[in-house]
Amino acid sequence: MTSNELNRYIYRYFRHKEGM
Repeated sequence: MTSNELNRYIYRYFRHKEGM
């Protein structure tokens, strides 16, 4: 897994948590 992919995953997870 590349750092860029991980960063995108974290960003998506963070946004999803905020939306909830």
